[in-house]
Amino acid sequence: DMPPTFFIFLGAIAYIGLTTVTCIVFVPMLFIDRKKLLAKKVLATVLISFPCLLVMGLLCALILVLPALLFSWLANNGYIPRTPGLILAIIGTLTFAVSVATSSLYLWYFISKIIYHRLYKKSVADFLDSDKVFRFLRPYLIKFKVYSPAVSDLDSFVKYLEQNPDGDDDWFDSNLIIMASIIQKKYDKVLSLLDYAKKEEKNSGFGGKDFYELAKEFCHRQL
Repeated sequence: DMPPTFFIFLGAIAYIGLTTVTCIVFVPMLFIDRKKLLAKKVLATVLISFPCLLVMGLLCALILVLPALLFSWLANNGYIPRTPGLILAIIGTLTFAVSVATSSLYLWYFISKIIYHRLYKKSVADFLDSDKVFRFLRPYLIKFKVYSPAVSDLDSFVKYLEQNPDGDDDWFDSNLIIMASIIQKKYDKVLSLLDYAKKEEKNSGFGGKDFYELAKEFCHRQL
């Protein structure tokens, strides 16, 4: 008989082999500017694949362990006839396998999308707001302190400023958006706002220096 950990061992061997080949091919690309982004995406996608499977496999096992133990006790003590017990065992095994497969694939997709948004300097909050599964789980994740909505709140703040500008001084709003975007590492957006400020010949003093020039210099260093 195969030990219970056989498939985990088989998956680990496949993961190590795939990771090794991926690293050999794509790690050198990290030193090529026009291939760096592609290399980061592929490496991240491959590296998180097996850990996602392990995490969701363990989680599903913890959730289903009590029903499995109860079923085993009932079957071994003759409370469930052999044929229905066999059918229920097959259904339970398939349920566990499908649950692990679908949940691990979703976790893989979810983490990959967050990584891609970070690499492309896009708003992660927009993706989180559009993901139906995450929207459903968000209240529970916040309740158990697994997820902190601080970044999402910052995005909401920026959106509010953009949709409700100050009629008396809209450049005060723009300065707040610039600062928030720098914190969120949306440097392309910051540079776009700074270029517009330059065309409008706006100035903002900061410690004897122009705030816009300081912000522009900082963003160029980060890119």
